Amino acid sequence: MSLRTMTLAGALGMISFTTDALCQGPYQYQVYYTRDPDAVLDLLFILALCLAALLLVAWLAGWLSSGSSDSPCDCAECVAEREASLMREITKHQEAHSALMRSEIDHARTYGEYRERPEIAEHEQRLRELRSKLR
Repeated sequence: MSLRTMTLAGALGMISFTTDALCQGPYQYQVYYTRDPDAVLDLLFILALCLAALLLVAWLAGWLSSGSSDSPCDCAECVAEREASLMREITKHQEAHSALMRSEIDHARTYGEYRERPEIAEHEQRLRELRSKLR
């Protein structure tokens, strides 16, 4: 007999011994399920793992706040620090813009043509945004 045939015969034999219709002989097999006292703890452990996974996904997605709100602090020190940071950034962009404009003026004097450079427009736009934040 092949392995497949023996497996099929064994499966059919197990089914026939466990069904009530075919077990009318001197032996009757029944399956009893007993409640495991640790099943509740196992279930609670699985629920805790699921909850931890859900919380991790929510935290990674940004649905949970980290305790501090997104609005900035309005104390005098924080306001002064924000204004100082904005002023430093404005100064940096203003210096870069001035350097680009000087190079363009020199180019226009030398070659008699004015060329528009996208970097200058970007610095001007960024300066407008920063100044509007400062007000």
